[in-house]
Amino acid sequence: MQIEDENPLHDIHSEIAYDDLVEIDLEPFFGAPDEVVEAHIRSLANRASIGQLRQALSIPLNAEDREREVLVDMFVERKMVVVLKIKSAIQSI
Repeated sequence: MQIEDENPLHDIHSEIAYDDLVEIDLEPFFGAPDEVVEAHIRSLANRASIGQLRQALSIPLNAEDREREVLVDMFVERKMVVVLKIKSAIQSI
């Protein structure tokens, strides 16, 4: 929950290494429902700083600032697109 006076653009201290954010190991989730995979990706994104999320999303430094939750949602959406493409490719084999 956000405190009323808290700045939504405030960055948190990262609790995850950048490499662990961009190179997510989803092998343990093979065959898991999409919702479970998405929840795992979201949990990792929530541990990242705004700077890490911006970097992972290739958002330029001079781009408009976005709230943390918007960046988390964008990150999860992009990762899930890749997950669903891979899942579709595997199913077609």
